[in-house]
Amino acid sequence: MQSGEEDIGLIQCDNCYKHFYANRNIAIDYSTKKAKYGTCGHCGKETVVENFHSSLGSYEGLCPDCGYKEERRFAADIAKELSKNKEEVREEKSCQD
Repeated sequence: MQSGEEDIGLIQCDNCYKHFYANRNIAIDYSTKKAKYGTCGHCGKETVVENFHSSLGSYEGLCPDCGYKEERRFAADIAKELSKNKEEVREEKSCQD
């Protein structure tokens, strides 16, 4: 076997039920880009700053520590909103009964 290969061994085809030996070829590629340095918009540290955009929320120009805290806050806000909506549905359902 060569580097980057995994021996899966003897397996059976789910369609024709014949047996065969299989190897998995594994390749990992990395890409890099230069880090952006500046002043964190939250704590004011001169360090690496990041931007984050997702369905949870977004921020720009925060250091990794403050960015992580902001992402956790986004997740907590979503969880709180979902809990609130769930409670409202329960109340509506109990009023209909």
